[in-house]
Amino acid sequence: DNAIMKLVALTFDDGPNLDITPLVLDKLEKHGVVATFFLIGKEINEDTKLVMERQLELGCEIANHSWNHNYMNTYTAKELVDDIQRTNDIIRDMVNVTPKFFRPPYISTSPTMYKAIDLPFINGINCADWDNSVTAKQRGELILRNVKDGDIVLLHDLVGNKNTVDAL
Repeated sequence: DNAIMKLVALTFDDGPNLDITPLVLDKLEKHGVVATFFLIGKEINEDTKLVMERQLELGCEIANHSWNHNYMNTYTAKELVDDIQRTNDIIRDMVNVTPKFFRPPYISTSPTMYKAIDLPFINGINCADWDNSVTAKQRGELILRNVKDGDIVLLHDLVGNKNTVDAL
């Protein structure tokens, strides 16, 4: 079949958690969609390991979103390498996957980061879905109005973020 498929990448930052991440996974599973989850290292533990395993079972990808979700643009090269490695290590220890991508918290970068972090940096179309005042309808409309083939959509599966689940 030579039909051209129009595709976008759905990505989610700030998990894993037991609150919103499973609801996002329910929506993805229902519609046969896979996504990339950019995980915060300190949120990973034995409880969230099951969520991570489900992400992988559904064909989703796990990526690195730092250990603490701090502004990393002021970190030294050593601090950057340690942060990324610590996050990669816990992900690998939990689910035997090593992340291939990195999204800096707050999309805050520095020349030192690009030199020290040996992973591709990923951004995406942002619909301010971390802001509770942005409704599910507004989130969906903003993405649909701006998305085009090949885009990366930046969403958040952070605790309490039900509007993004509804927007999906």
